[in-house]
Amino acid sequence: MPFNNNSTLSWPQSCTIVTLTILLYSFTDYVTILEHSPQLQTFKTSKFNIEKSNPLNSLSFTAKIYPKLKSLIIDDVSLSMTEFKFVLSLTPSLVWLKIISRTSGVNGHLNGNLWEYPFMNTLPQLKTCQFLFSHSQCCDDDLQGLDVIVQQFSTPFWLTENKITVICDYIFTQKLINVYTISICVQDFIKPSIPTKQYQPLDFILKLQSSLTNVEYPPKTRLIYGTNDITDLPVSARRQMRSLIVVYSYETRSEKSVTRIRAEILHPLPNKL
Repeated sequence: MPFNNNSTLSWPQSCTIVTLTILLYSFTDYVTILEHSPQLQTFKTSKFNIEKSNPLNSLSFTAKIYPKLKSLIIDDVSLSMTEFKFVLSLTPSLVWLKIISRTSGVNGHLNGNLWEYPFMNTLPQLKTCQFLFSHSQCCDDDLQGLDVIVQQFSTPFWLTENKITVICDYIFTQKLINVYTISICVQDFIKPSIPTKQYQPLDFILKLQSSLTNVEYPPKTRLIYGTNDITDLPVSARRQMRSLIVVYSYETRSEKSVTRIRAEILHPLPNKL
């Protein structure tokens, strides 16, 4: 149920709908739907932002709780960490949550420690959590912090209590960090490459996975050509790449977790061997 972002949402005063998928453009509309849909249990929405004029920034603002909603999917949004916490605090009855967020600049979305509080205290009934946080405008210097990101999602809260394993991908050519749960098919949210007749260099991805020290994790790295796994390419296509795969690997350890990193990088071969 999409509508124009210049329009005002018209919603019945008492709606008996139980499941809803809608394209929203404002937080006000989101609250309007919750306010007038007392039977709503499953809500899927995308692309809504919290208006700068919204009273949530006021110290006198008191949020209302909507205790009926069980499942929430928020897709393709760019909310701050504070805004995310506020939105989730409205629906403490959530059992199932899925978030797809794309951001740039400095934010706390990639910090697993910051997510523990709202999940423990705001969503006490939460059973299933899936997320993908895609963070752009990073630089190669951010590579030094990738193991920190993974370690923050390697605490007992994530791995033992909630059985949530997190993957951190760094896509070098796009300077993009993707942090996501293994239950998310990240390829579904990557824009497909536009086919061309010219040779295009391969993206290469550095992949890290959260794990406790006593959990065996075999290093795994995917190389992608556009959005396809390199292993799916025919042999003839791989020969035409005229490249050599060089593998780099190292391991970092802390008191509570271990991070194994393995990167496969394509180096062009000279024309004459």
